[in-house]
Amino acid sequence: AANPILAAAAPLLMLLGQLRLMPVDRQAAPLAEHIADAIETFDLAIAKAGVAEEDARIAKFALCETADDLVGNLPWPSKDSWLQHALVARFFHTQPTGAGFYGALNNILATPEAHYDLLELMHACLSLGFEGQYPRAGQGTGYA
Repeated sequence: AANPILAAAAPLLMLLGQLRLMPVDRQAAPLAEHIADAIETFDLAIAKAGVAEEDARIAKFALCETADDLVGNLPWPSKDSWLQHALVARFFHTQPTGAGFYGALNNILATPEAHYDLLELMHACLSLGFEGQYPRAGQGTGYA
């Protein structure tokens, strides 16, 4: 069977992948609204697909942290341009650190057979370039 979490996340994952390739006039507020709309669409799609509530929450958190990490590490006029629009703060009322993604990943790896769909989503996030609290050597992070 197809992965309903990955299917629901596909438009958002494609958007995040395109951001790194396109020269855009980066304005944080409209970009944050656009990505937030995509996350809300994801929410509706996974609810309609019948994804378990806890898996849906973890998936949404992983997508928010991925968006914050990828977009936060784009070249911005000032270092904290994206931080004030962070999606983890908006949807989960916490500051983005990149650690939550890895914490959730470690938790679901305890019983991977029960969370295959989530693992596939998190693999897609890592493939897009999510680094979180582990940025590549010699590179900064969007988290101040």
